Formats: sequence, C-alpha cells, structure tokens
Amino acid sequence: MATQQPQASSSTGEGNLLKVKGLVAVITEGGSGISLVMARTLDPNGASKVCIIGRRKEVLEPASKSIPNPGRIIPLVGDVTSQSLLSSLVSQPPSD
Repeated sequence: MATQQPQASSSTGEGNLLKVKGLVAVITEGGSGISLVMARTLDPNGASKVCIIGRRKEVLEPASKSIPNPGRIIPLVGDVTSQSLLSSLVSQPPSD
C-alpha cells in the first residue's frame, strides 16, 4: 500500500519562502554571520525594511550599509532579552 507524502501549502511551498514583499523583518544579532546573510537576502526579495538588532553599534552600523539599497536595513542597538525593547519595537516600529 502506497502512502502519500504531505504537500506543502502554497504559502510555504518551494519558491515562496522568500517572498516577503512589503513586510518588515526583524533579525536578532543581525550584524554578522548567518543573521547578516539573512538580512542581505530579505532585502532584495522585497522586504520593505529589515531591522537588525544587536548589542554592538560598531558592528551593526557597517552591516546596515553593506547592501546595495542603503536605508532598508535598519540597525537597532539593544538586548533582545529586554521586554521593554521588544515592546517598544512593536508599539513604535522604526521609521525611515
């Protein structure tokens, strides 16, 4: 008896994973490593903004300027374990 493989939904299927047009992405520790690669990937795939959060401004600032469309990656200094930081991001997202 053959078993059927589950089908991916159309919203998460192959080819749709990086369709982020118009969305705001938030990436923790986005100033380096795989997080920075993800920020650089989301930008050309349509994210309206990509916020990278980290504790070191000296790492975040150059990272935010390392893409072809400056101003779309927004560096935010802070500790993501801080409830007040996260609350402020939700209530008042960063502007351009």
